[in-house]
Amino acid sequence: MVPFCPTDGDDLPNCDAVYLGGGYPEEHAAALAANRGFMDGLRTLSYDGVVYGECGGLMTMCSSVRAYGEEHPMSGIFPSAAVLTDERHGPSYVRATGTADNFLLPGQAVRGHEFHYSHLEPMPDGRFGFAVERGAGIGRGFDGITVRRTMGTYMHLHALSCPGWAPALVSAAAV
Repeated sequence: MVPFCPTDGDDLPNCDAVYLGGGYPEEHAAALAANRGFMDGLRTLSYDGVVYGECGGLMTMCSSVRAYGEEHPMSGIFPSAAVLTDERHGPSYVRATGTADNFLLPGQAVRGHEFHYSHLEPMPDGRFGFAVERGAGIGRGFDGITVRRTMGTYMHLHALSCPGWAPALVSAAAV
């Protein structure tokens, strides 16, 4: 594991996989957008490795973040913009099941939580990694927009609900 801080100007470390946890990228959007080494590295890793992001990580993988009257470019892995709104999703518990398009947890029941004030525009019409049984997710009963071996989800996965998550991430990175 290699820690790094893109808001401090750190590039993406040389790695095979990255986990982008939650957070508030809208509060640091200018610093993130200015760090093109990180954003370009993230987009490249999306083609060459594994990228998994939760909530703020999902937003960072979008084309841009629109918040507080400004729009900041992000990594562009997903073509949608993450748009901050007054509409709140959560805090709530999430129950979901990995879809066939989920490269980490196909068919696996998972639990987690979500809390976000953003949505994606336009609504993605691509593959989704989770069918949501409880929670809002990205929308239309799904969460975990997926391209290649990259997934961004509003759900913060509770790792103890799915002990195979971390080994699946490591195995995906080894391919």
